[in-house]
Amino acid sequence: NAGDIASKRREQFIKQKARTVGACKELGEALGLPFVPRRIEGYDISNTQGTLSVASMVVAIDGQPARSQYRHYRIKTVVGANDFASMAEVISRRFTRGERERLEAQKKGVAPDGFADLPDLVLIDGGPEQLRFAQDAIHDVPMEKYPAMFGLAKRLE
Repeated sequence: NAGDIASKRREQFIKQKARTVGACKELGEALGLPFVPRRIEGYDISNTQGTLSVASMVVAIDGQPARSQYRHYRIKTVVGANDFASMAEVISRRFTRGERERLEAQKKGVAPDGFADLPDLVLIDGGPEQLRFAQDAIHDVPMEKYPAMFGLAKRLE
């Protein structure tokens, strides 16, 4: 019985790894990345009645949702429903804080966690314009290494 249970657990582990880490490997290959993305962050902008804008950040680590690291951002500097400027604000805020905390962790000699754990891959919900604004915003933040960034559009954009 113990051997049977161990065999079934091993099969479950292999299937789960194929769905998670294996999916990350396939995603990296599909995007032409020279690495397997470990931490993936996705960003989206939402507007309430065309005035109140918020952004959401979702996180996956090794192909599994890291729900404790999901974040909501209230848009502070953009007036009205401007998804492009809102995306730029959120990316700028997230990576400015992340890089600052990463440098602090490095000085202390501890492993980066939380915002200091920067993503390998950033997915932007939107077409070429949202992606361009996000890329411009992240390149305004002086960083040692920039993550790969891709946009997800509804059509073939």
